[in-house]
Amino acid sequence: MSKIGNLKVLVVGDVEGRFKLFCSKVAGLHQKNGPFEMVLCVGNFFGDNISEWSDLEKCTLEIPLPTYILGPTFPEHARFFRNRNGEDLVPNLTYLGRRGIFTFSSGLKVAYLSGTECDDPDANTDLTFSRKDVEEIVTLAGGNTCTGVDVLLTSQWPQGIEKHGNETAADTTKSGSPLIAQLAGTIKPRYHFAGLLDLFYERTPYRNHQILAETTTHVSRFIGLAAVGNANKQRFLYAFNVIPMSKIPFHELRKQPDSCTQCPYERKPISTKADKVEDIMANQYFYDTISDPRDVNKRKGNFQDRGAKRHEQNQQRPEDVGKCWFCLSSPDAEKHLVVSVGLHVGRSFYTHWSRMSVSHVCLSVYLSVCLPA
Repeated sequence: MSKIGNLKVLVVGDVEGRFKLFCSKVAGLHQKNGPFEMVLCVGNFFGDNISEWSDLEKCTLEIPLPTYILGPTFPEHARFFRNRNGEDLVPNLTYLGRRGIFTFSSGLKVAYLSGTECDDPDANTDLTFSRKDVEEIVTLAGGNTCTGVDVLLTSQWPQGIEKHGNETAADTTKSGSPLIAQLAGTIKPRYHFAGLLDLFYERTPYRNHQILAETTTHVSRFIGLAAVGNANKQRFLYAFNVIPMSKIPFHELRKQPDSCTQCPYERKPISTKADKVEDIMANQYFYDTISDPRDVNKRKGNFQDRGAKRHEQNQQRPEDVGKCWFCLSSPDAEKHLVVSVGLHVGRSFYTHWSRMSVSHVCLSVYLSVCLPA
């Protein structure tokens, strides 16, 4: 990873149990075009043939890069996911969970939603999501005034994504999800990836603001990916460079490409639960802190910020963190000294420990803005 924050990320469509081919393709791209920071997978990671899974469990087949996957959409695959809130399945393979937001130490903010849409608002299964799940993601993102996330991962496509854009063979009026469309229109991902349809589609970038009526903001790009090794030779790999939006000056972030369309989604506010943020966070694997100090290096992300608001309303690039080892956003942060990450703390005794910000704050007088008293 570059010190200036430029990341190389690889995204893969439905693996469907073709683990040897998946590992081979990822390793080849990593060696030829890398190094890549991570692999993000959408769609079904498991398939009808699971014979190669034992090779991953026995470590005779190794995943070459940290890989993050979504949950199942078929009942027969649910047995591979023991913890619905997320877990490490095998080395370098992490199940993100049913829904949530994960901010990597690099600052890359990734929202994710597993499964397919269910009409029952009270449904609570490992294979589907409901409006409640979407509301919780929007709550974590900052509500209906969210200024955006870097990446959104969903298995199902959003309904109506092709509106105002280039043509696609997919009929999202039947296969697309209205809730995902509403989610994407609210949290404004810079990149949105989806799978399941065994089809590659890279939509023309679309605006997240109304011309002449709202302040210009960043554009969004949707990419649908086919299945790994599909018979029609549709594209199932997508590599891109990205600088986390928290590290880009607003005037750079808001630049519009030459070909850009109107937003395909109808704006519909989503109910949020600002007073339930901590409860939602408690049900996400990535909000857990490490209880055993020997596990500090076990996985990336345990000490990252996934709840604190990062002054998104200011939409300004933070100060250069340089060699600052106090804030978690710094690549030089001394993370082994961190014992807890949270939205607020109670009474503190500063002779025993120090309370630090996640994002870089240039002067201590500004800490009252970042950290509740």
